[in-house]
Amino acid sequence: MKTFISACLAIGFLGGVPLIASAQKNEIGKQFILPGSLKWEFQVGRQIYSSPAIGPDQKIYFGSNEGILYALSPSGKKLWTYDVGGFIASSPTVGANGVIYFGSYDNHIYALSPNGVLLWKYKTGGFISGSPALAADGTVYVGSWDGKVYAFDIRGNLKWSFTTEEQISASVAIAKDGTVYVPSQDTRLYALSPAGKVKWVFNTVGRISSSPALDSDGTIYVGSEDGNLYAVNPDGSRQWFLRIRNPIWGSPIVGPDKMVYVGDGQGYVYAVKKGLVSWQFSTNRAIGTAPLLGKNNILYVASYDGNLYALDSQGRNLWFYPTGDEIGSSPALMADGTLIFGGGKNKLYAVYTNSMGLADSAWPKFGHNNQNTQR
Repeated sequence: MKTFISACLAIGFLGGVPLIASAQKNEIGKQFILPGSLKWEFQVGRQIYSSPAIGPDQKIYFGSNEGILYALSPSGKKLWTYDVGGFIASSPTVGANGVIYFGSYDNHIYALSPNGVLLWKYKTGGFISGSPALAADGTVYVGSWDGKVYAFDIRGNLKWSFTTEEQISASVAIAKDGTVYVPSQDTRLYALSPAGKVKWVFNTVGRISSSPALDSDGTIYVGSEDGNLYAVNPDGSRQWFLRIRNPIWGSPIVGPDKMVYVGDGQGYVYAVKKGLVSWQFSTNRAIGTAPLLGKNNILYVASYDGNLYALDSQGRNLWFYPTGDEIGSSPALMADGTLIFGGGKNKLYAVYTNSMGLADSAWPKFGHNNQNTQR
């Protein structure tokens, strides 16, 4: 029986029925749980583009287009909500002390206590759709559609701001030495010192809506709407680039073997090493999210076709979870193998996997870790 199930997992079907349907049936029967079966779901009022964050206490935080930030227990029970009135596409960032940071289309960045009490907020000159980045010293960096990146101390006091020539819609990233990498719609990637001074500027040909991913050797990976994936050295020189030809909106991630994974605007996900494609997999619509790599080297990819795909190390589809509508939320992965993502029919989904935590790599998911610290 076990051999039969393993064979069916490899081809994505069980007993001639799509794997997802059979997995749910077997869970209900309490016989066994297959990867790709639904653990729980949480309904909200509007679409979710905010990627969930998991706090140190395993609480789950995410925003929705209702303008509400939700806090859930690990079992999917609502703990509290915070209403800001504007879309929350920004993914929350959670500090080691449990403080939650996020931005909104009401132009504010917010800091909430672990119990959902407002600690501070600051109004910028434009929407905030990127996730705040949290430095080791507690400094919070966030970009705004007013074209500025802002730096705040732990009390919400503005330390400095830096102006680019167009909107900043994606998240900034922080290197080990404190360098802040800022992607801008003006087609440039900026490297700033912790004091907000320009160290260098890297030019692409298209707008940058993709948040950077950082490797352990300091390499910065960033996608551009010019259809290229770039590897940039810590001094700002180009290491290599891959001509994908389709716009890149989602962030790349990095595996333990230096493999870089990224999706594009035509629905392809690529595995890239040193600028060469190792494999590619096609979904049916654009990918606007970052993949996630589990400890067992299984890659999870959300697509606007409404499916969450699990791919093996050769790019073969192991299973998929259908939500029925587009998924614009990058997934998070709990230590017990529960994959959390938003989308579909205005829901947050928790799906069983056999990946017991994130891959041991420099940047295995959006925001680097489950807290989305971008560091």
